[in-house]
This record gives sequence, structure tokens and C-alpha cells, in this order.
Amino acid sequence: FYMDTSLPSASHRRNDNGLVCLVSRKGNKVKKWGKAWKRNGELDGERERILFFIPEGGVPVQIIDISVPIYTGMVFYPGDTGAVVEPVRRIAEGADSNISELRLGSHTGTHVDAPHHFENNRETVDRIPLEVLVGPARVVDLTGVEALISRENLIAAGADGAERLLMKTTNSGLWARPEFASDFVALAGDGADYLIQQGVKLVGIDYLSIEQFKPEEYYVHHALLGSGITVLEGTDLSEIEPGDYDLACLPLKVLDADGAPARAVLIRR
Repeated sequence: FYMDTSLPSASHRRNDNGLVCLVSRKGNKVKKWGKAWKRNGELDGERERILFFIPEGGVPVQIIDISVPIYTGMVFYPGDTGAVVEPVRRIAEGADSNISELRLGSHTGTHVDAPHHFENNRETVDRIPLEVLVGPARVVDLTGVEALISRENLIAAGADGAERLLMKTTNSGLWARPEFASDFVALAGDGADYLIQQGVKLVGIDYLSIEQFKPEEYYVHHALLGSGITVLEGTDLSEIEPGDYDLACLPLKVLDADGAPARAVLIRR
């Protein structure tokens, strides 16, 4: 068993599968998100985001959740549907179970854009192959980019040869804002062309769109999705170090949909 001392308020336990686990709670991540984690005026810090475990006799594994939580009042892209999570039945009120109603758009929070989002005759989200959504991924550090991520930026960051690419930018800090931020870092057109030339299967970014706010032609979306590249938007990469990981990103299987919210994790061995 080992412990990463950089994780505050950590505890460890052995589960029923014989795994020794280290779980981080109430860490710096919650503090960074601030209002994004507030429920009824109180900060909710009991959310597990980083899990370390060592299978008996195995290699240490780190699993990191890069998804953002879905809740009423969360930030959403202007023109999209805002999320509403409302109780329908509650045990505290005499019901036999707790049930909630969810109302949200297909591009809420951490979500996958299927090619059908901008290309009418391309794959819908339920038809994206699992081998695209799960597999080796590279996180590149682009926190020095202030506006648009160019081809040169991607090459300098080490994107060459990546099968799945996650772009870590200063956007991850925007999740602390209670309102939508239109000044997020986005992918430039020549950056999209470069990823297509490289044969990337999936590209992700750490805010609600991979393309700059209110573009004239939506070139980036059309180029990527038209080439069959799956787009992962709305991740939080603030705790992620650049490097190679395994990605597991599974959107809801909504039939014939242009996209869907997803739970995405990075795995490092």
C-alpha cells in the first residue's frame, strides 16, 4: 500500500474485492470549484474524485474523475437547455423511495458531441464505437494559450501521435464562476486540421465548447465531426498532470441523439 501525501484529508480502506484504496475527500478540488459545488448555500465536499488502489500483488492504479457534477443552476452554454434536478418522491415525506426528475439538454456538463451534432448524416451518439470512447489518451498542457489553440501550440505541447487527445487549458478554472464565461480558450481552425491529419479518434477540452463562442461558420465542429472525430466537452482537468493515461468516457445511450452527458475518467497505472 502507498499513500500520495499531496492529497489532503485522505483515508484508506480495503474493500470486498481485496483492494486497498486511498480516497481523497474535501481536497483542493472542492475549494477550487467554490460555488460550483454549493448545495442550498453549503459547500458539498463529500465527493470522491480520485481513487488509488493496488490489486493484491498488482500494479498501483489511479482513477481520476474528470466529469463535472450535474445540478440545478449549473453553468450551461447560452441557447442550450439548463439542467433541473427536482425531487419527485422523498422518503422523508412518506414515500417508499427517493426518486428525482431530470431535465437537461444533450450537451449538459461533461458531454460527448457525436458527428450527428453538426453533420446530419453522420453517426448519432448511440452509434459511436466503444473503441473510440475507451482507450489510450494523452493530456497536453495548453495553459499558456490565451485564446485559440493553433497547430503550432499542439505540436509544441506534444500532441503528435496521440490517439485520443485531451487539451488542458486555463478553462478548468472557469468552473468556479457561477455564470457562463464566453472568453474560454478554444481550438483554432488550423488546430482542428492538424488533429484530422494526425488521425485522432477523440479530442476533448475543459469547457462547454471546443470552438470559440459564437463563431461565424462553426468550422472547427464541422471539420472534426465531419471527419468522424468524436468531441468530448465540459471536462475538468484542473487536477490532471500532462501525460499518457487510459480514458473511459461513456455517454448516455440516447437513441438517434446528437450528443449526451457522459461520465469520464482517466486511469493511470
